[in-house]
Formats: sequence, C-alpha cells, structure tokens
Amino acid sequence: MKQPNFELSKIIGWAFIVCFCIANLYFGFMSGQTALSDPDTCWLVALGQHIYQHASLPAVDPFSWTLTSELADRQPYIAYQWLSALILAAINKIGGASALLYFTAITIVISFIMVPLAAAKVLRISPLLVALAASVAISAGSFHFPCRPEIFSYFFLSVLIATVVKIGESKGNLPFFAYGFSATLFFAIWANLHTGFVIGLIVLAVASLTTCRLQLLASLLGGLVGSMITPYGVNLWQYLPHLFFSQANKYNLELFPLTAYELWSFDFLAFDIIGLTLLVGLILDITMQVNHKIKHQRFSPQIFNHLPWLILSLTSFFVALQSRRMVPFAALTAMGFVYQFLITHREFLSKWSQGSLQTIKRRYYLIPLLLAIMGVNTAISLFQAALPSSTFGFVVPKAALELITKTRPEGRLLNDPQYGDVMVLADGEKAQVFIDTRFDVYGDKITLDYWQMANCHGPWQKLLEQYQIGWVFFPPRAPIVSKLAHDSAWQTVFKDENAVILVKRSKQSSGQFEQFK
Repeated sequence: MKQPNFELSKIIGWAFIVCFCIANLYFGFMSGQTALSDPDTCWLVALGQHIYQHASLPAVDPFSWTLTSELADRQPYIAYQWLSALILAAINKIGGASALLYFTAITIVISFIMVPLAAAKVLRISPLLVALAASVAISAGSFHFPCRPEIFSYFFLSVLIATVVKIGESKGNLPFFAYGFSATLFFAIWANLHTGFVIGLIVLAVASLTTCRLQLLASLLGGLVGSMITPYGVNLWQYLPHLFFSQANKYNLELFPLTAYELWSFDFLAFDIIGLTLLVGLILDITMQVNHKIKHQRFSPQIFNHLPWLILSLTSFFVALQSRRMVPFAALTAMGFVYQFLITHREFLSKWSQGSLQTIKRRYYLIPLLLAIMGVNTAISLFQAALPSSTFGFVVPKAALELITKTRPEGRLLNDPQYGDVMVLADGEKAQVFIDTRFDVYGDKITLDYWQMANCHGPWQKLLEQYQIGWVFFPPRAPIVSKLAHDSAWQTVFKDENAVILVKRSKQSSGQFEQFK
C-alpha cells in the first residue's frame, strides 16, 4: 500500500496557521481584559456625550475649573480627537462597555492582520510570510492597545502603507488628480480622528521623495489639504508643536523611553525581533549592493526599492525607543519594509511557495477576526465589562465617587489625573476637576503646578493657597495625602484602600463635615 506523501513545507505551513489562529484567539481574550483599563477612555466618552447633547464642539473645556480660571495658560481649546470621541460615545450608548471591547479588538485585528493579508493578495506576495510578520507586529504593539483614538490611526496607517507600496510597484492608471482627491478625503477623516495623521504624511513624504512617483506626490499634496479640513483648520497644525513637545510630556509614562531592562523582558520580545530584523536587513542590503557593484559595476535598482522603507522603519524603531507610545506605529511601519522586501525577492520565494505558501485561501482570511471576537466574548463572560475598568495598575475608587456625587465638598478640587478621568465620566460638566490625563490641554503651567502639589515639592503649600484648594481627592499612597493628614487645617472625611478625600477646615464647611461622613 502506498503511503501518502506529506511535504514538510505543507506541514510547516499548516502548523503555523494553527498557531496563528490560537494567537488571534488569545489576543482577543487579552484585549477583552485590558482595552478599558486606561481611564483616558472615560473622558473621551464624556466628551462625545457632551458634543451629542449640545450638537456642537465646546469652545472651552466643560469638565475642569482650572482651564477657565485666571491661572490657566491662555491657549485655544482644541478638541482635536472630537470625531473619535463621538464614535466611542455612540458605541458606548448602543452597546455599553462590551461593545467598546469588541470594537477595539476588531479595529486592531483589521489593522494589524486583515489589512496585511489583503495587501499580500494585492501585491502577489507570500501570505504566510506576511501573516508571520503581522503576528510579530501585533505582538509588539499589544502592550498599548487601549480603547483610544490611536486605534483609528493604526487602521489608517496600515491601509496607507499597503497603498503606498502598491503605487510604488505599479505605474498607476488613474489621473493624478484622482490620487490627490482620494488622499484629501482620506486625511480629512484621519485628521479629525487622531493626530497620528502626521505619521501618515511623513510616510508619504519619504515615499514620494525616494521613489519619484508623481502619484505619491499628488497624494502628499492632497493629504496636506485634507489635514486642514477640520473644525480648527490651520489652528490644528499650530497646536501640534505644543502637543508633541510640551514640557508636561516628561510626566506622561506613555512617552517615557524604553529601558534596557524592559527591552530584555518578554513584553518587548517581539519589538526586539523587529529591530534585529531591520538591522540584519540593512547589513544584508549593504552587502548585496557592494557585491552587485563589484560584479556588474553598478548598484542593484531592485534592492534600492526597499531601502527607503528599511531606513523609514529603522527611524521609526529608534523613535519608539525614545517614546514607548510609538511602538505600535513602528511595528506597522516595518510592514512596509516586509511588503517591499517580499516584492523584491518574489521570484526567489515563488520556488518555495509551491509548498506551504499557497495554503491560505481567501475564505480563511476572516478567521483571525472571528477568533479575536471569540476571545473577547470569552473574556467578557469571565470578567465583567465595565467603564471605567479596574486593573492591577488602576483601581476605580467607586465608593469615593458615589460619595462625591451624593454630597460634593465645597470649594475648589485638587485631584489625581486618573481620578479626574473617572469623575468626568461620572459627573460630566459637574465634575469640575483640577486636572485629568489630557496634560496637553491643561498646558505646562497647570500640569507642573499639579505635580509639585501632589508630590509636595517646591512651593507646594503656596500653590495650594494660590489655587484656593478646598478639598483633595487622591490615592492613599500620594505624598500630599500623608502631608495633609497630619495638618490640623485639613480633615480626612473619607478613606478606604483605594482613595482618600481631605477637606480644608472652615466655618462654612464645618456643618458639611458631619453630613459628608
């Protein structure tokens, strides 16, 4: 009896598909647990609700007392993520926290998995190798996949990179104005969702300058025009330097550089793999160009095709080392190099593709998305979906929030930024917080003053008097809590394992103390 002939390449291909599917199921499960762990989602939903209720964008911040006080920096209020806030608020209203979890996981899987698989088909490159690269990319960025406007930028950047590679490969049959008009619409939507559109313009600029494609140049010009089609017009561009280079950014943990210890940890293993792959690719490109020059007295134009993407990906990688929030963007940018590399070596890889590389059929492309949804559903069934959501890094002070909503202390509030987020969602315009996690909105002065008061550094007591603080709301571990708890001018009116509320003693508030207890 003749034994069946199992090709090793097919076994490897199907083994990878099985692992790939399990990984997507696991990603969906983890997303269902962590996507709402960032309190930023709270103020985004609250902002969207405010826009719906008033049918207009706010001219001033509606949630804080500091931004309308005489002590605030005089800068225009720009709700640059207003469209994202509207979308998230609508999803939350329709389906609650569970719908937000599903939406986040679906958007990320489409951005990191589905778009690359579709690009593999359009570009006629190996779907399995693209799936492998996409798996590394989504793993690298998975530490920062909250339900926030960044997820929209992931999608737009992923589509843009695949499109730019396709335009660079083909001559293009459409008239130039069609590329410009399409880019205008594309970036007009993106610019109203998230400021990540700037990364897209940089990608377009580098691609148009290095490939000398008029189609890409027309797209770049159209993208610049589209980025100004927002409620704020050119004012959005004037606001961007403050957003990206604010002194307050040094207190934002998401913008901290990656340490050597973190790079050696398992959490950033996939990111390390991307960096090493890019460095090896650069060395190989240089070596191959030198050999080609020696043999043929000229450089290889094929290798030059993916060299710009390699340089762009390496630049993104080193930028991400300095600002960890950029890691998912760097991972997506590296996909451009993967596409172009596979195109350059398509002929060589086609010999191997007769085995395992053709095992992914069109009908299988939706499987990662379905598995991610199943993973989210499993997480929701095991852990209650809630906004805000408590995690090991942040515990929602529910009892304190209920007490504040019922009987709010008199006077001006000084609060922890993350507690400000949850107050904004719980009380809307009545929250009137000192600060929340929108540090760029509050400006350098308020943010730096907050940091000194919260940590009892510098003239923190004078700042309390200057801002006329009447009560404070912080976690028990905050330095200001231990200082004021031993100050006879302050009284602790609420304390549990998650939060402490202290009120400044006064004749006007003496009667309120007993009620508040």
